Amino acid sequence: MLFRSYWVTHHSLFSSISRVTPGIIWANNALLFALSLVPFVTGWANGHLHDSLPAVIYGIVGFLAGEAFFVLVVVIARSETGAPMGETIFARTKGFLSPLLWLVGSLVAVLVPIVAYCIYAGILAMWIIPERETSRAAEAEA
Repeated sequence: MLFRSYWVTHHSLFSSISRVTPGIIWANNALLFALSLVPFVTGWANGHLHDSLPAVIYGIVGFLAGEAFFVLVVVIARSETGAPMGETIFARTKGFLSPLLWLVGSLVAVLVPIVAYCIYAGILAMWIIPERETSRAAEAEA
């Protein structure tokens, strides 16, 4: 599920840009590296659902992926429009909130791993619903 949500968002993000800069390549590489850690921590967490350490590491990897994606979106927004970070779509809501929730989940995982996994599932569910700005932009293009 984590890979699918990143893939769909990543695909739509890259289909909207007009040129690829070195900064975009580096930010994309950081995201891909963070996502390459997901299969390991997922397999580890799957076998140890009640252990704190795998749940904490899962949250840290989610946090790193979220931050890397946030940076990628900001770099793309700056290269496409020259917009400051505060004006990018993802700097406002889900893009800011997701890494924060991953971090909160990893802190909660120290005490109650199952609750942390519920927080992680909530983060992924949050990305199923498109943002209003994104939906409006897609309707305007159609």
